[in-house]
Amino acid sequence: MTAKRVVKSLKEIRKYELLNTRVCDLPHKIEGTLRDCILAHYRELDARKIRFRPRFYLGADIEDGWGCVDGTICIEVPFYLGNPELTALHREYYAEVEGEEEIMKILRHETGHAVNYAYRLHEREDWRGIFGDFSKRYPKRYRTKPWSKKHVQHLDLVYAQRHPDDDWAESFAVWLTPGINWRRRYKGWDAIEKLIYVDIIMKQIGGTAPTARRVAYDAPARKERRTLAEMYDVEPVAALSEEEMEDYIKDLGQIFMRRVRRRDYHVPAADFLGRYREAIVSGVARWIMHSNKNSVRKIIRRLKSVCRHYGLVMIRSEGVVKLAEVTALVTWYVINDIYDLD
Repeated sequence: MTAKRVVKSLKEIRKYELLNTRVCDLPHKIEGTLRDCILAHYRELDARKIRFRPRFYLGADIEDGWGCVDGTICIEVPFYLGNPELTALHREYYAEVEGEEEIMKILRHETGHAVNYAYRLHEREDWRGIFGDFSKRYPKRYRTKPWSKKHVQHLDLVYAQRHPDDDWAESFAVWLTPGINWRRRYKGWDAIEKLIYVDIIMKQIGGTAPTARRVAYDAPARKERRTLAEMYDVEPVAALSEEEMEDYIKDLGQIFMRRVRRRDYHVPAADFLGRYREAIVSGVARWIMHSNKNSVRKIIRRLKSVCRHYGLVMIRSEGVVKLAEVTALVTWYVINDIYDLD
């Protein structure tokens, strides 16, 4: 066996060791890029003379692993960003991982939530006059206006429109971001009033101790007893119900075919889905409101596993047609999940 094959075999062994490890048994120390980003974020707070520091912890959610626990100073960060080995494994199954720029944006946003709770800003009459009623329920669906100048644009064009708490957090994040001249960037926007408020209020309270320091953890990784294989649905076919399996194979059977004998012009359907996964994910997530890339990827992983399980194939020359058909099928599954059309 060559040295290259030995290295590859050792990597595969380590990969399967990880996949069979329970999340609670993994190291729960923040290292690597995530640690560097948190330290850089602390320097941003120092530069603004903000005394408060949120409490970061590793959470077990791989679909939406970021968030400030409601009413607390605790911010959940994805466990797979905890060290480079887990990050590499996550990238293998999800194709992409948050980079430094995205991590910094999210840290600023979530710290905005934590500041709001730590200083009880949402209870202030002037805060409510600027951002709205904090007690308003978070909507499952909400109408957005990408062209609106009443809200800042940080995580995306419309995130601040979701709820008054997010409106504050996005405004705080823009104000905190180094190198942004927010007065010039938002000149003439109604949103400038919110940024001016953030600037005034943070200069007042930044050097003071928080009035509330409630601590609580939502789904911490140290309590998650599932293995990484279970978390990533490495073998999702085994987890599907008989009814789900029938639905998947019925739909996929209209696009692909079962291979009776090997032909040079046949392409495994699972390989085809893997090759075009990110193109499908980007297109579907972009145009369907309330969807996200992770939920679309999960559907494609299931379709891919069913294709592999049943040995489905396609004719190589029909790639364009099959890509259109698969994209339409994935779109249907995503819409059905969101709106429960069945």
